Amino acid sequence: MKKYGNIPGLDKPVSRIVYGCAGMKMLRGEPADTQLDAAFA
Repeated sequence: MKKYGNIPGLDKPVSRIVYGCAGMKMLRGEPADTQLDAAFA
């Protein structure tokens, strides 16, 4: 999670939604790095 500690663009609604979905995946123990990379590429 430290990799995405200070995320540029998180103020955008779409980025927040994607980040929230990725966060839920991480809580379930699923890898979400690729989803986050795609969202903030």
